[in-house]
Amino acid sequence: MIFSDEPDKFIEGILADESVLDEIATVGQGEIQFFCPDPYWYAIEDDVMSWNGPGTGSSSSGTYYRVVTGSFKNRSNAVKRQQELKKAGFDSFLDAYKHEGETFYRVVTGSFKNRSNAEKRQAELKRKGFDSFLAVYKK
Repeated sequence: MIFSDEPDKFIEGILADESVLDEIATVGQGEIQFFCPDPYWYAIEDDVMSWNGPGTGSSSSGTYYRVVTGSFKNRSNAVKRQQELKKAGFDSFLDAYKHEGETFYRVVTGSFKNRSNAEKRQAELKRKGFDSFLAVYKK
């Protein structure tokens, strides 16, 4: 499915109840519900991936360049950064990262196969006042 407010991304879904289609055809309106077994958003472009959920969301193997816009010991601080990014027009997700026995909550604002695309995202973030760094993720 592709939604008009994010035409560069898609999510896969299964129609939950086909009977509503008859109602929509008869009445002219209705509510359609979908079940999304894979809750990740994928980019329309082959070499770019970004999504809203935890984990990798990748269906292929390889190296990805994650744009990290914050790494916090306190999860609520990470959620706050995520909300700030959303207000600025950026989708992101939280990823728990363990380092020397401590857990850090990273705010990831895109994962890209192509490093130059990740660097473009960093520049977009910088223009909006957000610092970031790249983390290499190997699947």
